[in-house]
Amino acid sequence: LANSYNIPAVKALEFVGVYDDPKTPQREGLIAFTESLGINSLTRKDYGLALTLGGGEVTLLEMTNAYATFANSGKRVMPIAINKITNAAGTIICAQPTKKDQVIPSADGKPLPTCQPLPQNFGEQVVKPEHAFLISDVLSDNDARSLAFGVNSILKLTFPAAVKTGTTNDVRDNWTVGYTPNLAVGVWVGNADYTPLGQNLSGVSGAAPIWKNIMEGAWKILNSKPAEFKQPDSVSRSEICAMTGAAVNEYCRAMIDPRRPSQPAVRIEFFANDQPPPKAEQDIVGKAFIDKFSGLRVNQFCKDNWEEKFVVNLTDKSALSYLEKDSQGQKWAEILKIGFPIQNLSPDSCSEKSPRAKVSINSPHDNQTLSGNIQIVGVADVENTQFDRFVVEFGLSHDPQGWGNISGPNPIPFKNPSTLATWDTSKVQNGPATIRILVFDKQGRSAEARIKVNLQQPTAVPSNTPLPTNTQPPTNTPLPTNTNVPTPTASATLIPTATRTNAPTATNTPVTPTSTFTATTAPTATFTATSAPTATLTATSASTATFTATSTTAPATATASASATGTVTATPTKTGTP
Repeated sequence: LANSYNIPAVKALEFVGVYDDPKTPQREGLIAFTESLGINSLTRKDYGLALTLGGGEVTLLEMTNAYATFANSGKRVMPIAINKITNAAGTIICAQPTKKDQVIPSADGKPLPTCQPLPQNFGEQVVKPEHAFLISDVLSDNDARSLAFGVNSILKLTFPAAVKTGTTNDVRDNWTVGYTPNLAVGVWVGNADYTPLGQNLSGVSGAAPIWKNIMEGAWKILNSKPAEFKQPDSVSRSEICAMTGAAVNEYCRAMIDPRRPSQPAVRIEFFANDQPPPKAEQDIVGKAFIDKFSGLRVNQFCKDNWEEKFVVNLTDKSALSYLEKDSQGQKWAEILKIGFPIQNLSPDSCSEKSPRAKVSINSPHDNQTLSGNIQIVGVADVENTQFDRFVVEFGLSHDPQGWGNISGPNPIPFKNPSTLATWDTSKVQNGPATIRILVFDKQGRSAEARIKVNLQQPTAVPSNTPLPTNTQPPTNTPLPTNTNVPTPTASATLIPTATRTNAPTATNTPVTPTSTFTATTAPTATFTATSAPTATLTATSASTATFTATSTTAPATATASASATGTVTATPTKTGTP
């Protein structure tokens, strides 16, 4: 609004509508609203959305008076040209009230008639005080309009003032209308014969300089000072994401508006107490807990089969098209971390009658080690929709890139825990694996339950081999003992013719044989245990919309309101030599 962008104005009119709906008791639509502000020139029956871009004609007096109502905190005012009329004798003929229910008495105490007829809703609250303040705050925010007009434009005064410019497409009209709480000024620049102006003349260059001179110089004539906009009790401040306007959340703190790179990602803005900023979970982007089957937001009716997803909260088809197809929109999508194609999230939550899946794995259990034939027990059914089939599958690893069939498709649902399949794990390699059950309905919706398991088939035991018996080292052979040679016994031999002679004495000489042996020990056996190399696993997780145009009239108003790097290290076993 502050930047006079066309598309937001058109979308606002699309939201509120042009004409009153006769089927409803209250008056509604833009025409009814402008009439409450004193604009009665919009009498045609064929206005469309272009009405907010100059598709209807109003007078300068009507438009300025309407802006003055916003300046007056939303209470209806009217332009007064005549305060009173007196006759030649000095008698007051009429007097004009300036406030609701004001009565001006005559000299004899009787109420004087009004000089101008008063509108039926004169002085009434035709715009809520909080809405009037918010519009005034937006239109007086020099920083907000700096994207289109710059920070030192002709619209910047020495005091806060709300202001709006406008230029018709054929450059026949220049408008600038603005106000403080105690002064409203409207300027129209054009040719009396309605011929086009110079091509370079706009509301900013044509009407705005005149408006600025009047706004700055009127106070000397009025002998007054510009009043300040006062925040009503029905307005409070809230911290919001600068990029999206939603309540502060974990995503927006890292989002810097490329148009305002020096400004923080979070700022404080005014909001009506009964219209706070969207909650963090209602932001354009963010995380939400989603029922896997219905795609609706999780609540008490669907809390068993959910997932946390990065979502896009946009239902406006033109906004989605802008983000997907427009080069500038794609840049915004990149800042908002929106992937393509955009998967939009329904704003609705589950209800008691929402379709939902009943799927679970009761056995085996998560992280259980399995071998042989395994019975898979679980539930596979749907509610509030037509069941179609279920399948039981397995995948290698705890984050499978593909799936193998265990059982199915099976056309019969199981409402209670039952044996859904038997899996012969002996035909699958050992290691981590995943089991999942997928349930489908007739509309093609699906939901799943999965568990992580570990496959480990028993290792075959080899036959016993007799262990060799220990061989005892040889016993030492005893050394022979020394044996004494027996002493010979001498005997006398009679020789007949000789004399008797004694034989010499024999000498015993002991022989000591030497016996030696060497005992040799078994050689030392040495072994070294070496650890497996360290295995390191690193996982890295990975995790805005501006519509630009130029407005041509005063505003139509509608209030609407992991990367965690984990390292798993296998510590090596000790190395040693026994």
